[in-house]
Amino acid sequence: MTDWVRLWHDMPTDPKWRSVARRSGQPITAVLSVFIFMMTNASANANERGELTSWEDEDVAAALDMEIEDVRAITDAMQGKVLDGMKLTGWDKRQPKREDGAAERAKQWRERKRTQANSDKRPEADTDTEISDANASAATSAASAKDYRDLLWTEGAESLARQTGKTIQASKSFIGKCLRDAKDDCRLVLTKIRQAEIDRIGEPASWIAAACRDVSRASSKPSGADLMIETTREMLAARQPSNPNDWRNDPGMTIDVRANHNH
Repeated sequence: MTDWVRLWHDMPTDPKWRSVARRSGQPITAVLSVFIFMMTNASANANERGELTSWEDEDVAAALDMEIEDVRAITDAMQGKVLDGMKLTGWDKRQPKREDGAAERAKQWRERKRTQANSDKRPEADTDTEISDANASAATSAASAKDYRDLLWTEGAESLARQTGKTIQASKSFIGKCLRDAKDDCRLVLTKIRQAEIDRIGEPASWIAAACRDVSRASSKPSGADLMIETTREMLAARQPSNPNDWRNDPGMTIDVRANHNH
């Protein structure tokens, strides 16, 4: 049976990798490769999952086609970020104590069936659970939005300053303009700033601003009714005679265009 180790959804864009990359002088791709190697190593530790065992920089370098000193620089830079000695600091929070086998899953399935049968007799308990889940989901969404806003004004501003050579204050002013164009979508603006740095865009400020304006234009397209009214007006204007008194002599002009606005 193949064992598993879990990643988290924001792992590829976690800001700590940029810090480790700067400390070690290595690209983020190399940092992530070494970290994933660490996770599989720590997961395979039968005595203490989450702790590196038989770790050798030389073996890792050979496996990842890297230089030994580069691997060593990355592992040193990870201390205090994701490593505490040989222990992965976020392991207990993100990984289960153990992966359940088939027998354990069957046992849990039977338990869920019994619980479901009992819950049919107490519908009010289900309602309470649904309300609690909805509240928890709303709280999580609010926290996520706050996290992106905080990251935008810290990591985003620093990244933009590095790319453009501007001050942090000037970068924050630019971010404010982008937010107005992007309808206050902090996640979008942060993503574009990160992408510009990763892809090494030649004119990052212009590229980021254009990406945010595209969102603004996409959300301000006229409706179908507005387009129909405008097209009809243009047709009428094209057929308008030079002498306004000639309207009555034009048998084709029998169109009565009215826009009905409900207030």
